Amino acid sequence: MHTPTNFDQTDRSRTAPALRYDGAGPLVGIPSRNDIVAEFDNGVTAILQQSLSGKQPIHFMPTEVSDDIEGYSSYILRITGSLINGQKAVVNITGIRPFFDVEVPENHSPSSLKTILACILSVTLKNTTKFGFEDIRAFPLQGYHTEKKAYIHVRTWNHFDRYNALKAVRGVGIHTASDDLNCQYYYRKVAHEERLLLSSWAVLSNYLYEFTPDVHWKDDPEPLKQICLVDVETAPEPAPDIHIGFNDSQYDWRFIVEKANKLGVLEWMFNHISFKPSSLEKIIKWEYRYNMIKVNDGKFHSKHLKILGCVAIDVRPCFMGIYSKAEKSSLAFYLNECGLESKMDMPIHRMNKYYERALKEPDSMSAEQMREVVKYCIIDALSCQRLMVKHNAINEYREVASVAFLSLFDAHYFAGGMKVCNLLSASAWQRGILTSMISNQQTETGKYPGAYVFPPVKGLENRRPVTGLDFASLYPSLIITYNLSPDKIILSQERAEQSGKKLHKISFKFNNQDCLAWSIQHNNIPEEKGLYAIMLEYLSSKRNEMKKRLAPLKEKKEDMELVIASMGKGLSLPEAIEKDKA
Repeated sequence: MHTPTNFDQTDRSRTAPALRYDGAGPLVGIPSRNDIVAEFDNGVTAILQQSLSGKQPIHFMPTEVSDDIEGYSSYILRITGSLINGQKAVVNITGIRPFFDVEVPENHSPSSLKTILACILSVTLKNTTKFGFEDIRAFPLQGYHTEKKAYIHVRTWNHFDRYNALKAVRGVGIHTASDDLNCQYYYRKVAHEERLLLSSWAVLSNYLYEFTPDVHWKDDPEPLKQICLVDVETAPEPAPDIHIGFNDSQYDWRFIVEKANKLGVLEWMFNHISFKPSSLEKIIKWEYRYNMIKVNDGKFHSKHLKILGCVAIDVRPCFMGIYSKAEKSSLAFYLNECGLESKMDMPIHRMNKYYERALKEPDSMSAEQMREVVKYCIIDALSCQRLMVKHNAINEYREVASVAFLSLFDAHYFAGGMKVCNLLSASAWQRGILTSMISNQQTETGKYPGAYVFPPVKGLENRRPVTGLDFASLYPSLIITYNLSPDKIILSQERAEQSGKKLHKISFKFNNQDCLAWSIQHNNIPEEKGLYAIMLEYLSSKRNEMKKRLAPLKEKKEDMELVIASMGKGLSLPEAIEKDKA
C-alpha cells in the first residue's frame, strides 16, 4: 500500500475534486509485515538471526514455487515462504540442468542417435552450447523387463530450451521419457526427482543469506545445495503469502485486471505489488493465469493475477469439493453449514447506488453509506478466512501436496490425477524407472465389464463366520494382491512362458475382443512388487500411522469441542472449562 503523492484535482462532477491515488510510500497506520513479526516475536527473531549469522540450519515453510531464469540462460527454482518468526523470504536454488530422456531404438546405436539429436537441436536451439548428451540405462515403465534399456539424457540450460527441444524431438517420432509438454511447472519434476518438500516445513543448510533482493549462490558439489536465501525486506507490504476470496477468480480478479489494463495502469499496479517487476506484455501472457479446476463432476473456470510469492485461493471451488452433494454454493450457505456468523446482506444494486451518490453528492450521508460498504467487504473477507480455518483447508492442502512433492498452488488448482502421477514418478525415479507425463492420445471408447452389487442382508448370522468387505479399499487390495502394475505386466504368451516367474493370468473381453495378460506374482518379496503395489502399501502405512497418532487425541478433541460450544453460548474460557470438568 502507498501514500498518495500526486493529486488530480479536476472537478469532473462539478461538485467536488476527484483524487487520483499514485503514491510510493506506505500508508500511515497500516502495519507492515515486519511490524506484525515484531509484535508477536517473543525472541524468535534473535534466535533466527543467530542461526543465520552462524550459517546454521534453519526452518523454512514454502508457500509459492515458480520456475525462473537467471540472466539469459540458467534455470532457477524459486521458492517463497516464511521463516520461523513469520518473516518472508525467498529461496533461490541454482545449478539445476533441466533434462528429458530419449529412448534408443533397437535399430540404432547410442552414438548414431546422438548424431540425429544434435542435428535436430542445433536447428531448434540455434546453438550447440545450449544442450548436452549423456548415456544412461534405465527401466521403462511399460512392460516387464529384466534388464535396463539404453537412453540418451538430453540436458539444457533452462526449462524453456528443454520445452522447445522436447517438442522438436517428439515431432519427428522419437520416443521420450522424463517428459512433459508444459514449461510452467518444471519445478514438479525437480521436486519429485530430488524429493523436495514444497508445501511443508523444510530445513535449509549450506546457504548464502542476503539482505538485498540480489541473487547469489554458494558453490557446492551437489547442485541442489547451491542455495541463496533472500530476505524480502524491500518487497511491497504487507507481502501476503496467501490471498483468499469467495468466487473472486470468476469475478473480482477479472474485473480488476481487465479494468486496470483498459485504463493503462495494469503494469504500474503489478509492479507495485510484486517484488519482481515485469512488462505489460509478459504480465498478460504469463501472470494473468487461467485454470480449469475440476470440482466433483464439473469444471470451475478460474482466472487470477499470479503474484510472485503469493498463492491466490478461491474459497468457493474449495468448499464445493468439501460439500460435494450440496445444491447451493454461496458464501451464506457455507457459513450456515459451518455454524459461523452469517455475512452482511447488501444487494449489488444498493452498493451501486451508494457509489453513485458518493461521486455526485459527497456529504455525511454518502460517507456513512461508504462505511457500510467497507464493513460489508471486511465481513466478507473475514468470513472467507473463518471458513478456511474451520475446515483446516490450507493445512489439508499442504498435507496432500507434501505427500506428492507438490506445491500449495498445485493442491488447489489441480485434480487428484496429477498428484498421483507426480507421486508415482517420484517412486519410479528412485527405482531407476523412467516415466512420462505426456498422456497417450489414442484412447479407447468402450467400457470394461462391470459387476452386480447387491445390498447386504442385515441380521445376526450365527451358523457360520461372516467376513466383512471394505469397498473403499477393494481396488487397492486387488492391485497389491495381484501385483497389477505396468512394470510387472507381460502381454505376450511366449514371453510369459519364458519368464520363469509365477504368474497370474488376466483375461477379459473389451470392445468384443479377448484381452489377455499376465502379472508377475510377488509372493511378498519386495523386489518383485510393482510400482503401484509399492506406492499403495506406502500410502496405507502412512494412513495407519496417522490414525495411530491421532487416536490418543480423540478425547481431547471432544473436550475442546464442548468448551468451544459453551463459549459460543456466552461463557468465558475458564467458565467453559469448569463446566466441561463438572
